[in-house]
Amino acid sequence: MKQDVFDFFINGLGLSTEDAQPLYDTFLESFGEMVDALHAASPDDEMELRRITHSIIGFSQNVGAMDLFEAAKSLNACAKAHDVAGAADGVARIISLFEHYAG
Repeated sequence: MKQDVFDFFINGLGLSTEDAQPLYDTFLESFGEMVDALHAASPDDEMELRRITHSIIGFSQNVGAMDLFEAAKSLNACAKAHDVAGAADGVARIISLFEHYAG
């Protein structure tokens, strides 16, 4: 996962490993802010979850974090369908991905 993002920065954007690290740090900071927003949102707040996941979908696709992209799309679909249990699971999945990326 983490390596996928680094590979995207290096191979997709043509950055050096040295230049990729600060960009990865910015990715983690932004991702952390989105996770904080998910923590604050209620699993039954469809509009808030959709707003946050919309940001995560675009953000993750732009940095090559396709596992995060898929998790956010799934959470967005659960929110849209008013699937509160699925939304809670989706939030937990995204938090778990953040922990993995940050670790």
